[in-house]
Amino acid sequence: GHIDIKWSNPEWYLLAKCNSNIIGCIGILTRTVVVGNIMIDVAGLSGVIVVKEWRGKGILNLMMDEIFNFVNTTLKLDFGLLLCRNEVISIYEKYK
Repeated sequence: GHIDIKWSNPEWYLLAKCNSNIIGCIGILTRTVVVGNIMIDVAGLSGVIVVKEWRGKGILNLMMDEIFNFVNTTLKLDFGLLLCRNEVISIYEKYK
């Protein structure tokens, strides 16, 4: 059946642009997760999208590089969390 899930709104957005057109977007939010008995602050990635005509051109790679830089240097976090549908897992696996 259908599960109605309400996702949190991102605190920041990374936008990829070509000229003045937005061609990609990733939302970023922070959360604390519990692993065993340890609380860990993580950056959550949300609403990852690249405009169809720009897919396969390295835009997602550039965006993920910027996200890693932002998460590590600005947010000072060591971990990220991305939840996605099973059919797109292979797209994101290389960013472990």
